[in-house]
Amino acid sequence: MQRNAVSDANIGPQSVEDFPFFFGNGIFGVLHHPSCTGRSCWVICNPFGMEKTNSHRLNFEWARALAGAGHWVLRFDYRGTGDSAGSFEGSTISDYIDDIGTAVCELERLSGVPCRGLAGLRLGAGLAATFAAQSRRELDVVMWEPVIDGRKYRKTLLRTAMANELVNSGGLHKSRNDLRRELEAGRPVSVDGFALSAPMYDSLATLDLKALGRPTPAPVFVAQINSRSGRPPRPAIVELVRAYSSEGAASLETVRAPSMWLRTKSYRWRQRGLFEKTLAWIRESQSHSSEISVPVAASPGSNETADSIERPVGFDVAGERVWGILHDPKKPREDAPSIVMVAAGVLCRSGIFYTRLARDLAAAGWRVLRFDPRGIGDSNGPFESDSVDEVYCKIDAGALVPDTIAALDFLSGECCIEASILTGLCGGATTSIKLAAADDRVVGVAPLELPLKLNPSPDPANRHQPVDRNLWVDRVSRRRGTFLLLTAYRFARMAKNNARRVSDNLSKVLNLRSGPTSRHHRWFQERIGEDANISMLAAFQAILAKKLPVFCIYADSRDAQLFQLAMPGLLKEECGDAPPVGHVFIPGQDHVFTMPGQSEELSRSLLAWLDSEPWAV
Repeated sequence: MQRNAVSDANIGPQSVEDFPFFFGNGIFGVLHHPSCTGRSCWVICNPFGMEKTNSHRLNFEWARALAGAGHWVLRFDYRGTGDSAGSFEGSTISDYIDDIGTAVCELERLSGVPCRGLAGLRLGAGLAATFAAQSRRELDVVMWEPVIDGRKYRKTLLRTAMANELVNSGGLHKSRNDLRRELEAGRPVSVDGFALSAPMYDSLATLDLKALGRPTPAPVFVAQINSRSGRPPRPAIVELVRAYSSEGAASLETVRAPSMWLRTKSYRWRQRGLFEKTLAWIRESQSHSSEISVPVAASPGSNETADSIERPVGFDVAGERVWGILHDPKKPREDAPSIVMVAAGVLCRSGIFYTRLARDLAAAGWRVLRFDPRGIGDSNGPFESDSVDEVYCKIDAGALVPDTIAALDFLSGECCIEASILTGLCGGATTSIKLAAADDRVVGVAPLELPLKLNPSPDPANRHQPVDRNLWVDRVSRRRGTFLLLTAYRFARMAKNNARRVSDNLSKVLNLRSGPTSRHHRWFQERIGEDANISMLAAFQAILAKKLPVFCIYADSRDAQLFQLAMPGLLKEECGDAPPVGHVFIPGQDHVFTMPGQSEELSRSLLAWLDSEPWAV
């Protein structure tokens, strides 16, 4: 059981237990329930595509707040999304609605109480209302910033696809009619890395909340989320709530909060105003009287594919439970290291291409662990930050290193795997490089879009000044009681058979310095800039000195150009006879590889490198 106080930080309420599991036909969900007997149960419905990825942590915090108020809560991934089985391209709106029904039945079976309501954000709100209407259940419905008209929403998706094309095609782009013709020809359109298929595009036109009418005789709550105060509700939302009110109880609230389903700079996922107003409405709305049966213990289950078995796993980091998915290949490679996928900064383990890449690797015989560090995705724990920039500054300083050490401990302790290859995008790449220099259990590194510059300071007063690259190092040096050093040291001590070696090597990496003592620091700054990430570059050189295989994958980005400038300095003479760094540049792609064919090319490149190395375990 996890014990945390409710605060403005990204920390859930007390006495709430989280349990990830598979159910139905490979659907992945997380059950949240209080320590006491729940009064009712709620199912949370996700948005669509990148909006789901961006709002994942918001829904996590909302589920824990709802469970903290005494309700059973189930979050789940529709088929083909997140960690669930199935094909994203082959799914439609009706499939998602069927999945909601499966989730409702599963939650009722586990909790022993009838489902009281559905809550959803954006498209999830529209799907919740549609399911309530079709099922003819008396369900309360909570709708945050609902997608009202599916035809208008799919136009928004095409505009996003057009913007993706324009940014990544060097000025050439397709019109909306061009994209429609591609869909009519049976070719999917990439929307922020999600393949919008013709069946999904057509099915979105069936979503029309105005034509649907009032979805349930039970109360309905609608919230419009405004990033600025003083804005009136949108006319479409006002009209919808007015229509609902003519046939029963319906409430409309305007809440000031960031648009968390979009890319924002805020990292305050626990939105007090939004949560409090919604919880107050739930308390005031009429509860359904029903018999309560004995709850059933949930089983973790697994998702079995043609090539592997996927199962939820958990391990502790500084007293907090973190969760991940372990991919066990049915035909594993003999004496091969495992592959650990480190979170890409603020994105969860199933964000962007991580799930697909892990399944491709497992299909080729590699055991893969992808997990959420504390405060990210489905893992509890503190990651107290106001902005995304601040999060990445902490990642530069090694904030995810203790969590990755714990992942290696889990593999060695639970799976008897003592050697691992680290990979990850952006912040995950930085973490992989720094830990590989310190931990001898790491036998190879495959950083994806490794950033060579420090992130800008989140402090507005220092917005235009380079980050002091030694600030965190100096704090560790002067204040041995800092959280970073204590946590890293504690889990280094826990590492079996090599605790002292990991601790010593990690201390060396944490105390890397820039300045006149290094021959190449000034060289890097002259070519990359004064904000060159010197500690990360020094860790990179330490990896080469250890003769670890390294394979860097870059898209068409600024980081790729900086890597080419830095390569001669990385291969200076103190690396001895270290082999050249393997690398590949994938043209026509953006920083998170969202363009068509990008994930397939990334998988092919990484698998070719893995096959080319004689791994010593």
